[in-house]
Amino acid sequence: VAGVDIGKERAGERRERGAKTRAREAGNEAVMCGCMRESDARLVQVINCRIVEKGARVVLAARRAKRLSALVGRIESMGGEALAVTTDVTSEADVDNLFAQAVERFGTVDVLLNNAGIADSTPVDEMALELWHRVIETNLTSAFLCSRAAFRVMKGKGRGRVVNIGSISAKVRRQ
Repeated sequence: VAGVDIGKERAGERRERGAKTRAREAGNEAVMCGCMRESDARLVQVINCRIVEKGARVVLAARRAKRLSALVGRIESMGGEALAVTTDVTSEADVDNLFAQAVERFGTVDVLLNNAGIADSTPVDEMALELWHRVIETNLTSAFLCSRAAFRVMKGKGRGRVVNIGSISAKVRRQ
C-alpha cells in the first residue's frame, strides 16, 4: 500500500510539475503593483499563492523594500520565483525601470495586476488640493503608467491581461 501511495504521490508531483511547465510555456509572467497595504495583506497572499500555483513567475512592486523581501521569501518558500523592485508607481521613471527589470529577468510580462491605491476620509470640503493630487496620482496615474508600460510589452505578443483592483470607496457614501 505504501508503494502505491508513493507512486500516486510521484505521479501527482509529475502532473503538478507538468502543469507548471505548461503554464510557464504559455506565458505567465505577472507584475503586481501596489502590494503592500496592510488592508490588502490577505488579498495579496491569496493572489500570489494562486499565481505561483499556476507556475507564474512574479514581479512585485511597492515602495517598501522590507515588505517586498518578505513577500519574495514567501513565494520562494512555495517553490515560486519572484523579483522585488522597489517602485513608486506614481513615477514614470520608476515604472519604466520596473518593466525593464521584469523583461530583463523573465523575458516578458503577461499579466499586470494594478493594486496601488490610497484612501482618505477627509470631507471633500476640507480636503487640501495637495491631498487630492496625491490620491489621484496614486489611484489613477499609477494605473495609467503601469498599464501603458505593460501594453508596450504585451502589444508585440498580441496578448496579455491587465487587472485593476478597486476599492469599496465607490460604494461608500462620503460625509
